[in-house]
Amino acid sequence: MLKVYGCSDDLVEIDGAEYPNDEIGCFERDVKIKFTDGTEIKVGYNKPDLAIWWIRVEKHGTANQTMTRCWDEDAFP
Repeated sequence: MLKVYGCSDDLVEIDGAEYPNDEIGCFERDVKIKFTDGTEIKVGYNKPDLAIWWIRVEKHGTANQTMTRCWDEDAFP
């Protein structure tokens, strides 16, 4: 199982991946991630004055997916 989430204001974290780099820098830019099952997501933090990340599924692949929304900016994933 993979877990994708934002951390701080500049890192997208990917837990459970075989890819050696488990975080992607994204300061002041959105990040597009493509997974081996065909899933494509876009992740960003570009909401002025709000500490809120967003993740959007742009293409559904073959793997089962669950998205959990967190409304508490102080919560730990």
